Amino acid sequence: MSKKSDKTERIGVNAVESIVLKELGWIFREQPTSDYGIDCHTEITEDNPTGRLIALQIKSGKSYLIEKTKTGFIFRGEPRHLDYWRRHSLPVIVVLYDPATEKAYWQAVTLKTVTALKKGWKIEVPFDQMLGKKSAQALSELAEGPDNLRRLNALALAKPWMELLQKGEELFLEADEWVNKSMGRGSLKLRARDSSGKERDVKDWPFVMFPGMPYVGVFPHIFPWANISVDEEFYAEYDEGYYDNECGVWDNEDGRYIMHTEDFNEWRGALMPIRPYEIYSGKWPNFGCG
Repeated sequence: MSKKSDKTERIGVNAVESIVLKELGWIFREQPTSDYGIDCHTEITEDNPTGRLIALQIKSGKSYLIEKTKTGFIFRGEPRHLDYWRRHSLPVIVVLYDPATEKAYWQAVTLKTVTALKKGWKIEVPFDQMLGKKSAQALSELAEGPDNLRRLNALALAKPWMELLQKGEELFLEADEWVNKSMGRGSLKLRARDSSGKERDVKDWPFVMFPGMPYVGVFPHIFPWANISVDEEFYAEYDEGYYDNECGVWDNEDGRYIMHTEDFNEWRGALMPIRPYEIYSGKWPNFGCG
């Protein structure tokens, strides 16, 4: 793929992200490129997250807007992508973004909307289905389903991680949050550690948005099947540093802390159970949870 194509696709993803966050007010979670044919997940939020998710495939640029009917654009795809989307745990929509008009059009990938061809398939993306406030109801209904089905979908997405725990491995979540913004911008990374102590990445969300939601409240929602706690061993060094800063009495002559105003264990016991281990002014607070 050319650099120009990469840039055009990036413009489309950023534009759709902006629409989802600003117009719909929903959560936007960009997916890594390894997630086959899905660019992001969006979660419908009302006063709180609802657990209703939609997977988006975003295509940007005039090349996707050339073929038209009287009522919409024609998007053609490969059988391998359609097969993957049909088996996906979430409803999938195709989004076509027009950089010239800054408008995004969407269509759900279903048996009714897809037309099979001798080679490949096609789908019509209607002109009147523009991503934005007016599409909120239709998209919400698309993501709607019985509570048990939504929970089943979420469990299906998380099944590979739960299987790692069943095998005796440990899972660790690393999170960065931009604290000076109200958009809930950040990134997440899930790591696994096997019995030999070897660690590896199992899932990476390089760019996520949780508008108006503190990350401490987000983690249990994203991983409802997990018992989340901080990695106490990893946090120990950072906690000792904060303890010195808050409770230590420094002696300039000796160049050391000569006493502390509070017992370390009592001070540590009063800390929030899930908390950042490191905070940079104007940047990301870092969480490490197991």
